[in-house]
Amino acid sequence: MVFCRPGTESEKVIHLIDNETIQVKCNRSGHTAVNKTFEFERVYGPSNSQESIFEEVCPLLTSLLDGHNVCIMAYGQSGSGKTYTMLGPHSEGNITFSLESQIDEGIIPKATRELYRLISNRSDTHSIDVSIVEVYNNEIIDLLAKSSRGKLGVKPEIVTTLVDGSDIPLLAYT
Repeated sequence: MVFCRPGTESEKVIHLIDNETIQVKCNRSGHTAVNKTFEFERVYGPSNSQESIFEEVCPLLTSLLDGHNVCIMAYGQSGSGKTYTMLGPHSEGNITFSLESQIDEGIIPKATRELYRLISNRSDTHSIDVSIVEVYNNEIIDLLAKSSRGKLGVKPEIVTTLVDGSDIPLLAYT
């Protein structure tokens, strides 16, 4: 999944071809201009609303309750809209979750609310583990963990555990 929130027209290097294809214009001085085309499962453009993106993510929540592992990820360069897409228009340090939907709310608060709604409609019991991590400069930061000083954002170590013959990566705090 790719979500592009480009800057001004003069800064625009990514062009949406269709719902699955983008074209990147590579113009470096002294080099021949090259256009590269990339295909994805789904590409979202600046005109896509937060709600339309969530509608496509929502079926993953049912899969989660059916026992499947689910990962929802935003990827892109700084300023490309990852935080906005995941959280919505919240200012840093002022993130709150409401029982009522907010305007332009991101995937995380919408998914949290929908997950609790789905659980309340089921008769079986569920245990759900959630991680929200940031990967920046090859470092993983757990955005839900608090440091010993009470500040959010702790850098855990990655360890692997052997489960049924497969190495499963886990975050460990030292």
